[in-house]
Amino acid sequence: MKQKYRFVKLDKRHTCHQYFQYYIEPLGSHVGERLVRYHEYRQWCWATFGPSMEREFMVTDEFKWCWHTYNSILRLYLKSDKELNWFKITWPT
Repeated sequence: MKQKYRFVKLDKRHTCHQYFQYYIEPLGSHVGERLVRYHEYRQWCWATFGPSMEREFMVTDEFKWCWHTYNSILRLYLKSDKELNWFKITWPT
């Protein structure tokens, strides 16, 4: 089975590392497939963790997740291991 997403642990090289520990990128053989997965994951995050905002507008650590879309980059940022584990249980690869 093909992997549906990848996650990356953030460090000081990454934007928003002070607020989030991970980002998730949907994978797929074409942009449409990645976009569909991204929207499914984002809707799930909104329903599970509550409202959030775009990464560029983050000025506080109150949110458990956020999103980033720019130049075909589709990422969801997660606050901690707790949110990542919940995501991985819901969306097994």
